[in-house]
Amino acid sequence: MLNTGGVAPAIELPDSDMNLRSLAEFAGSWVVVYFYPKDDTPGCTIQANEFTDLSEAYADAGITVLGISADDCFSHQAFRQKFGLKTILLADVEMAACNDYGVYQEQLGSAPLFSPFTNSGDARLTEDRRPVMVILEFQQVARWVAQEERIVL
Repeated sequence: MLNTGGVAPAIELPDSDMNLRSLAEFAGSWVVVYFYPKDDTPGCTIQANEFTDLSEAYADAGITVLGISADDCFSHQAFRQKFGLKTILLADVEMAACNDYGVYQEQLGSAPLFSPFTNSGDARLTEDRRPVMVILEFQQVARWVAQEERIVL
């Protein structure tokens, strides 16, 4: 089970362009990891489009967004191109990350999980959120990051 403040499990998965990406490459920055059940389904498309709509705001806040599902790289590539998605989509076809993060549910596929991480060498779980609307969650995450930045400085 993941706990706030605990070390986040390592992630090393291919993205929609088949480049291997890892959580470690974002050391020293903020990362939001979200899991979703399937590319190009109604709810997942809405969520991915909301992340894309807010991509500049996330970037301005110094936050990288990683979306993970069990779909393969080709599915992610088609999904990204069809909707012009700007988030990094990672293919977890063996469901290693889904299982490591405890989000896989037999009947649902990957359940949504919205997790901001501070990543200073070893990623630490800061919050676990299950969003209804990404825009509301972004505002909360941005405020939280801003508060943490002030505390750290």
